Amino acid sequence: MDQPPSKKGLSIVAVRDYVLEKAGRDAWASVLGALPGDDADTVSAAVGVGWYPLDLYARLLRAVDTKLGDGDLSAITPIVRFEAERDIPTIHRLLLKMVEPSYVAEKMATLWPRYHTTGQLRIERRGPRALDATLVDWATDEVLCLGFKAYCQRALELGGARDVRFAHSTCRARGAAECLFKVKWGAQDA
Repeated sequence: MDQPPSKKGLSIVAVRDYVLEKAGRDAWASVLGALPGDDADTVSAAVGVGWYPLDLYARLLRAVDTKLGDGDLSAITPIVRFEAERDIPTIHRLLLKMVEPSYVAEKMATLWPRYHTTGQLRIERRGPRALDATLVDWATDEVLCLGFKAYCQRALELGGARDVRFAHSTCRARGAAECLFKVKWGAQDA
């Protein structure tokens, strides 16, 4: 029997911790109450080492955005940036400052299968401060693309990149075969 696309529970745990830290227990209870079906029970019992359906994570992000944000997905970026900060320990941040930001992205591609049961992340350098990040066979939900962008942006910043910019004109959520993120950092004219 095929399993649904899944990701590590670290993401769900990070969302929970973000809401508890920034908004408190009542807000977390409100988010859980906004989840459909058995999602609240699954999210409440989630552990970092577990595997959970990717679409559950998307529903959780949407519930947080509805309850803590304006329902326009603007609450997603700070949540996922928080997740990236937790995933990359301080000691690794110091080491990442000694390599090119492109290396950070390439390392993310190498680690992708440790955190996702589906999809492939391909990184192609386009110059000293530019790259293409292509996600193949992964999500078809714009909230997950937004989360991916926020996570990568923060990871690149932790690796020393400044003024990180993303263009995401090709997206599976809009019917494309894959998601393409064109990434640049540094001076605007670079």
